[in-house]
Amino acid sequence: MKHNYQDILARKRGEHNLKRKNCRYEPYKISVPEYVSLNSGYKSPKDKNIPAPNNFSFIENHNESIKFLNDSKHYIEDMDTKIKQDFRYIDNVTPDAILYMMAYIDDMKYRSVEFSITGTFPTKKSCRKLFDESGFLEHLKSQKDKLNNIVTDMLTIKVGTHTNTQIAQDVVKYVRKWLNIDRTKTKPLYKILIECMTNTKNHAFKKNINEDNNQNESENKNYKWYLMAYHINGEVHFVFLDNGYGIAKTIRKNWKDLFTGKRFDDNKLVLSALEGEILRSQTGEAKRGKGLPYIYKSAKEEHIKELIIITNKAFINCKNDTTQQIDSKLNGTLISWKIKKDDSNA
Repeated sequence: MKHNYQDILARKRGEHNLKRKNCRYEPYKISVPEYVSLNSGYKSPKDKNIPAPNNFSFIENHNESIKFLNDSKHYIEDMDTKIKQDFRYIDNVTPDAILYMMAYIDDMKYRSVEFSITGTFPTKKSCRKLFDESGFLEHLKSQKDKLNNIVTDMLTIKVGTHTNTQIAQDVVKYVRKWLNIDRTKTKPLYKILIECMTNTKNHAFKKNINEDNNQNESENKNYKWYLMAYHINGEVHFVFLDNGYGIAKTIRKNWKDLFTGKRFDDNKLVLSALEGEILRSQTGEAKRGKGLPYIYKSAKEEHIKELIIITNKAFINCKNDTTQQIDSKLNGTLISWKIKKDDSNA
């Protein structure tokens, strides 16, 4: 039989085209951030507006406020994004949030992270006052020309790396100036401040970066403490922050807990350090664990209205022994005091 090769080729071509028509190919999908439109094509975002929570305070609104600043850092470092922090509509702000914002900006500068942060100031006068007069503007290049026109009765932000007795004395004098309080009642305050400054270097940081590296962490970490205070309604409110790893991460676990494989809750760990349990100091030295119990004991004094410690995922009100769980981790240790006016000597 004589074959018609033209017919055979045409039949084969038709079968192939039919197969292609019936075959469905799944398009290749790429993972993109939620805020990038799928129809626009993938490209790295250049600007991100991040609205601050209405109550910008770690003490009163810790979860939203910490998340706001951690998100800001995430967009800068992980997403390579320029951010704009929008504070226009906040109703309240406290110095703890401002100090933490300064700390993460300083840390990025130290690590030579390229970043761009712009923002809008609060429209509410009381909130704008704290931004203007706290000393925060000194860290903003665009605002430095306005510093000479600012007059304040706040104890503006102080920054240090070592124990500074003069600054501790300045805080004590500030309290005595604005409150009718006996000199003897400010002695514990001075000791607490010295302890906090000392802790920043001694055990706010781990000894080594990891088990295989003997290099001291202090050579790679720009460890600092931040402090400010202001008076309002017959009270002095002051805040101390160190940018270390935090109490819960640096204190040593009890050896019994380690053998039983017990999981540690940050609140319980910090409470154990405050209550003076043995071997809770990172250094392992007996004298090192005495500072936190002293702070905890001092919180019970009558003229101390409030003493709150926030570190890692722990939130502890030392005045009434209550704790709260934090969803977003705070890097470092923040201690907030409120000292009230002593009316007995009025």
